[in-house]
Amino acid sequence: MRVVELLSTHDQILDGRSAQRFAGCRFPADPAYAPAVSAVARRVAEQMADLGVIGPLAVDFLVAGDEDGSWRPFALEVNLRMGGATHPYQTLTRLTGGSYDPQTATFTTPQGHARHYVAMDHLETPRLRVLGHAGLLARATHGDLRFDHQRGRGVVFHMLSSIEPLAAVGVTAIADSPSGADQLYGHVRTVLNHVPGRARAPQRPHIRAPLNARA
Repeated sequence: MRVVELLSTHDQILDGRSAQRFAGCRFPADPAYAPAVSAVARRVAEQMADLGVIGPLAVDFLVAGDEDGSWRPFALEVNLRMGGATHPYQTLTRLTGGSYDPQTATFTTPQGHARHYVAMDHLETPRLRVLGHAGLLARATHGDLRFDHQRGRGVVFHMLSSIEPLAAVGVTAIADSPSGADQLYGHVRTVLNHVPGRARAPQRPHIRAPLNARA
C-alpha cells in the first residue's frame, strides 16, 4: 500500500551572475500559490510511488501568474533524494515539534504558533575568521545569535567546518512571521559583518607527502 506525504513547500533564494544558483530558501512558500504547487507535487509523488519509488523526493517548480490573479505551476525537475531544503525543515520540526499543513501552507507548533524561516547554505564574510569556530559557537549559545528553545525561534548554524577555511557558514533563522525571519537573518548578517578585530588569513589545507623508501 502506497503512502504519499507532502512534507513542505519552499521558495528558493537564487544568486550568482545569472541568478540561477541555489543559495537558500524561505519556508513556507507563498500561500498564494503553495496549494497549487502542492496539488501537482502530490500527483507526481503518487505516480512515482506507483513505479515503486520509496523515500524522499523533491520537485522544482516555476509558477506563473495569470491575469485573473491565479497561479499556474510548471514542474521542472524531480530529484529522487533529499533536497537543499530538507535539512532546515528537519531542523525546524525537531526543535519545535510542529508540523506543516499543505492545505493552508502553514507550519504550526503544538501550541498553535506559526513558524517561518530563512535558510542560507553559504553566508560568507571575512569577519567570521575573527570569531572562529569556537567564538561563533559561544555567541550562538549565550549571545544574540542563538535559538531560544522556550520561545521556539532564533538562529541555528550549520556547516561549521567551513568557518576557518572559507569564512562561510550555513544559517537558519526561525521566526513567527515571514518578515520576522527576514529581519532575523538580516541581523545575523549585520552582526557577522561587524565583528571587531583583525580577520585571520584563510587556513590552507595541510598536505602530507607520502614517504618513499627503499631497503
